[in-house]
Amino acid sequence: MDAGYGSPTSICLRRCEDGGRERAIFDRLNAEHQERKKLEKELADLKSEADALQARWQNEKGAVQRVRALREQIEQTKIEIERAERQYDLNRAAELKYGKLTELQKKLEEESQAAAGSQRLMKEEVDEHDIAAIVSRWTGIPVSKLLEGEMQKPQRSCASRFCYQS
Repeated sequence: MDAGYGSPTSICLRRCEDGGRERAIFDRLNAEHQERKKLEKELADLKSEADALQARWQNEKGAVQRVRALREQIEQTKIEIERAERQYDLNRAAELKYGKLTELQKKLEEESQAAAGSQRLMKEEVDEHDIAAIVSRWTGIPVSKLLEGEMQKPQRSCASRFCYQS
């Protein structure tokens, strides 16, 4: 018998080849499915991390806003105290100064301590490290060089040129 197109041998060989291709396709689809599951899990983890950071940011933002509001109330109270003293309303001035103002200052201290937690997402003031980081990004100069003290700069440059001072 010849192994022609319609012979049982050729049919069996084609089925084996088709089975091999089907198996390869199945393996590839299985690998893609596993990769998709892995990516979905990673996405879910990132979403939960983003939600946690969002909640933390909202808490810090609320704390900063409460501190600002207390500072504004303290300033308004000081203005009211000055106004009462100018009008010789000393009872009202004493009431504000030793009652309301001290209470607001205690609240401000408590809020400031609560807001001064560990690693923060928000800062109310910009400091030299923030500025140095931005300048470093723009210029390519390392942050350590930018923050180096003014007294250290001449000593370092003098030492590198073998400059001796007596």
